[in-house]
Amino acid sequence: MGRRPGGVGRATIDSMNDNLRERVEGAVHAPGDERYEVERRPWNRLVDHRPAVVVEAAGPGDVRAALLTAREREVPFAVQSTGHGTLVPADGGVLVKTTPMASVRVDPERRTARVGAGAIWSHVIAAAAPYGLAPVSGTPAIGVAGYTLGGGAGWLSRLHGYAADNLIGAEVVTAEGHSVTVSADEHPELFWALRGGGGNFAVVTSLEFRLHPVGPVHAGMALFPFERAADTLARYREWALSEPDELNTSVILMRMPGRGWVLAVRAFCVDGGEHALESLLEVAGPSLGGEFATMSFAEAATAFGGPLRLRWPCSSTSTCWIR
Repeated sequence: MGRRPGGVGRATIDSMNDNLRERVEGAVHAPGDERYEVERRPWNRLVDHRPAVVVEAAGPGDVRAALLTAREREVPFAVQSTGHGTLVPADGGVLVKTTPMASVRVDPERRTARVGAGAIWSHVIAAAAPYGLAPVSGTPAIGVAGYTLGGGAGWLSRLHGYAADNLIGAEVVTAEGHSVTVSADEHPELFWALRGGGGNFAVVTSLEFRLHPVGPVHAGMALFPFERAADTLARYREWALSEPDELNTSVILMRMPGRGWVLAVRAFCVDGGEHALESLLEVAGPSLGGEFATMSFAEAATAFGGPLRLRWPCSSTSTCWIR
């Protein structure tokens, strides 16, 4: 009687709701509230979680208060920025949304950025661009925190490693509710775990990571006849062994509306080296569409997204080889 998602009773939900409204600055949403249905949903719609309460954290203090409330009430606790990486539903617990914590501060002299846990990559790319700098980033709409904690391979990874490799430090809230700073010198074991170990070691409220000087890039994607796929993949297997680190490529087989199966070649080249692509394109045959062009890193990252994002419409059936 009066039960809600995850078996949590109405009285428990109401009690947590009231408690959190007193303890946090951000908005609190419970089932039946106007914004609850919108705020609970992750980007990954394969997960349809129904938390007892959703907290839009305004800062680290809200994260701590929400975590301690979940501990006190002995209910599940989960964190979500964009929800791209959400795999397990947070039914019946406290879901913290870090979306409001989206600040970005760039230090052009140190070539670093300090970023709130709710920031997405488009925020960082735009803030760094005026200084000729860029992060090891993913698709512009993906959350910085989740991407970095999971490793994060981007267009600059062949030169500068994973996003996690570029992490300098972070502000976190531990499972006990303590706010701490982690780096190579402070809590080094926790810092080591955060650099690619996923999001189950602490709640990250901000990150600091390296930025890299980047000039104009040569980027794009072109489509080629499917009949050339076997020869192109055979060449790619050999060609990739000597591919310069400045060049990041992928070869994709995908189904296009009105065209059937096609071969796509994508490339993102920094600091020259695009001529190395020519021998691969020669095997691919005449282009069916698309292009490669010189543009700023910000323009390329926005137009072509992360390494697996496609600019042209295609079916969900695709196979991709990346180098």
